[in-house]
Amino acid sequence: MSGPNAMGEYLLSLTAPRTGSPRRPRRKTVPTGILQLLDAVGLPAFVESPMFDVLAPSALATALSPSIRPRENRLWSMFLDEGERDLHPDREHSDYQFLMIRRIARARHDIRPTCQQESRDCS
Repeated sequence: MSGPNAMGEYLLSLTAPRTGSPRRPRRKTVPTGILQLLDAVGLPAFVESPMFDVLAPSALATALSPSIRPRENRLWSMFLDEGERDLHPDREHSDYQFLMIRRIARARHDIRPTCQQESRDCS
């Protein structure tokens, strides 16, 4: 794929209707070895799901940003938490990037949340 037309076609293909039933996002569990690595690495680090839910943070990551905690959605924190927004000086560009990454993640993982999940995300 090369050139602006090819990229445009690809992006449009992501919006095409899908056939088949939607997959529900599975509850993710972090392997014990990864949890041990988060504790041992000595750097701010965390594991997140394809939809930006924090699954496991290191203590240093939570110290750096209190919104990096289990079950917190990083994308929604970016929009709703002023402290988190302040970490991204170019907010307009960052907002756009986060939304595009979320769309790509949904397409890649064939995640089509139910209306109930969408309303929870937006409340």
